[in-house]
Amino acid sequence: MLCVSIPAPRTAPEPTAAATVPDGPPCPGRHCPTTGEPTWCAPHAAGVRAALRQIPDHLALATRAGDGTLSKGRAADVGVRGPAALHPASPSPALDEVDAVRSWAAEWADTIAALADDRDGRTTGPRRSLYGALAYLDDHLDDALAGPLATELGRDVLRIHDHVQRLAGMEPVRHRMATPCPRCDCLSLVREDGSEVVECTQATCRGLWAQADYQRIVAALLRAHTRKPARERALAGAR
Repeated sequence: MLCVSIPAPRTAPEPTAAATVPDGPPCPGRHCPTTGEPTWCAPHAAGVRAALRQIPDHLALATRAGDGTLSKGRAADVGVRGPAALHPASPSPALDEVDAVRSWAAEWADTIAALADDRDGRTTGPRRSLYGALAYLDDHLDDALAGPLATELGRDVLRIHDHVQRLAGMEPVRHRMATPCPRCDCLSLVREDGSEVVECTQATCRGLWAQADYQRIVAALLRAHTRKPARERALAGAR
């Protein structure tokens, strides 16, 4: 792994999720070295929300053939949390997938509504549309990711997202960032398509930043390095 040394300016903001805090349970995100806020760290919570919002798009791509078949990949059991699907298995694998994801989303929406004592938000699965259930989850995600089922919900969203992404034939694309890691100075930062998280792949670092925080750090570094030549020219002219 290529490492370069670029001194960080004093004005650079500290990475919000880089330091390990000794108190509290660890964030359940992949390779996350931080504790939760209160359960998921801010970057991984943003990643869960991004994954939730991508589910309908990936599902639409997987079923875009319109003839009941899946466009790519193969049908697989989504694994709804409840004991029953909305209707018996159909000869259409695409419909089965949409039905399973709708049932999953509706049951989670009902569970969150029950925990919040939101009587208006509680409906039976068959009466809640796929988009209605996903919208309810999105609207209440912040509170849900701080509640008693935060770990289970977050991991379930990521699981369903990965499942429908594979059905759509879309393997995640990882973009390597051009700037070194602010913690270890290695060129080891990556971000997956659609993700709000930038992470360091160095096993000894595993730094993690929300995309917005990472962009602020990069902007501060660039400002510091553009100011340095100007100061050097000014000093040379003074001589």
